[in-house]
Amino acid sequence: MAKNIHRLDSSVRKHYTMDKSDGLKLNPRLLYAGSLKRSRHWNEDLHAHEFCEIMFVLSGMGEVQIGEESFPIRQGDLLVYNPLVSHREYTKGNASIEFAFFGLTDLQLSLIHI
Repeated sequence: MAKNIHRLDSSVRKHYTMDKSDGLKLNPRLLYAGSLKRSRHWNEDLHAHEFCEIMFVLSGMGEVQIGEESFPIRQGDLLVYNPLVSHREYTKGNASIEFAFFGLTDLQLSLIHI
């Protein structure tokens, strides 16, 4: 069982840490971190990475395309792209958007079974 972070593990809650006793082979390494602010008519190219990318929408709104599907995104949303997942972010009309983002090696959230 993982160390208690802020609540006890239960049948519906499981904490994962970098502790080897968790049985998961998590050894992520931060590759980069940064921020990005884009304004109207921004259109990122569809791309993928060999690492996990996590983005947090700090302000504004836009859309994200994952594979062939598109979804609206807005302030407060957290985007997690597992390795090799094709994705792009974009805005429509006069909308602007701002992200905080970082890339991590050796992390794929599907391994965590959430």
